[in-house]
Amino acid sequence: MKYLVEVTPTVEKGNEIDAKGGPGPVFSYVNERFKPQAIYLNATKRQAFLIVDLGSEADLLELSVYATQVCGAEPKVIPLTSPDTATKALAGINKAPRF
Repeated sequence: MKYLVEVTPTVEKGNEIDAKGGPGPVFSYVNERFKPQAIYLNATKRQAFLIVDLGSEADLLELSVYATQVCGAEPKVIPLTSPDTATKALAGINKAPRF
């Protein structure tokens, strides 16, 4: 399933990452391990947005725990769906009884 993952390190963790040479090694690991479809950075603060297609709950847990350890804060994870999938789901909902 696809997810939008928003990661925002605390100021302290951001400073620690910068003092150790920047986030390059973290991005390299995330690219290799989770193969995000896209990574965008917020130009006004230390924040990253990843679009990832994770194959299992274990992958989601691993990415979430890793992001928390690196950033000192929990990531925000939003499940994504395509318009085709939403259309199919809504067709099923329309068959459900109403009160």
